[in-house]
Amino acid sequence: MDTGLKLATDYAMEYKSPEQSQLPKWAVWKDKAYGTTYEPVVFIYNKRLIPAGDVPDSHAALAKLIASQTDKFKGKVTTYDIEKSGLGFMLSVQDHNADPNYFKTLADVAKGGLSVQSSTGTMMERVSSGEN
Repeated sequence: MDTGLKLATDYAMEYKSPEQSQLPKWAVWKDKAYGTTYEPVVFIYNKRLIPAGDVPDSHAALAKLIASQTDKFKGKVTTYDIEKSGLGFMLSVQDHNADPNYFKTLADVAKGGLSVQSSTGTMMERVSSGEN
């Protein structure tokens, strides 16, 4: 994402697509870059740790679940290391922009012991093995 923005900023020529009116306003950047897909951002969880009916659907719900069973989730929650992952940094910025309580919620999630990883693959491996 950061490389794409750099390329669009420094090298792209303006182009007003005839399809532009079909895109949401946020998907058009200075008539130089167009967002045409949604990329899902999800929670992954270990089914041995959380029953299907208890899976949180928001950061706030995750924080509440962790607070209700601190011992159970101690050291079992992981997220991106925003110093090492460009995607993780971008997602954190977007979460902050969308939620004024983001840092408080993140601090609440971290109370159970939050580990950070530099990649999605590492997070998935550690969750599936039960390490996180």
